[in-house]
Amino acid sequence: MEQNLLPKGLRFVERTEPINVEINRSDPDGPAFVVEVARISREKFAELVARNRVSGNIDPNSKAAKKADAKFQESFCRKAIVGWRGLTTDNLKELLPHVNIEFDADEADASEYESGQKEIPYSHDLAVFLYRKTWGDDFGEPIFRALKSGSEEDQDREDELGND
Repeated sequence: MEQNLLPKGLRFVERTEPINVEINRSDPDGPAFVVEVARISREKFAELVARNRVSGNIDPNSKAAKKADAKFQESFCRKAIVGWRGLTTDNLKELLPHVNIEFDADEADASEYESGQKEIPYSHDLAVFLYRKTWGDDFGEPIFRALKSGSEEDQDREDELGND
């Protein structure tokens, strides 16, 4: 960030705390599934999109376009999602109503996952899977909106600091 834009005694400080986005809560008495979204500037987001953009003369249904889209999804999830909490099997089932989750009775943790006592830990691969397999307004869009509003909030704050 440009430090010399502000009057003497003021400086920009990068915000690092994530934005917490509630995705769902299948059980009113259970935990909410909350995704921790990184704060990414407009500039960094534009770079991410530009790196994964397909040229305009490529058919959107072509292999090249699909490969670029998959690459963007992977990159977006890596940059945007820093963690989560509250992902129980019930919350996961609500997000993915077209699949079943089977519990292996031989695994010690299975009953804890089934009862909701144990949460599914964050993994990048599962984040990408959810991004690709859920309806946009259930997972991807809330993350994108938080990312956008967080970067707009940061930009507004920078504009205010620069205009004082």
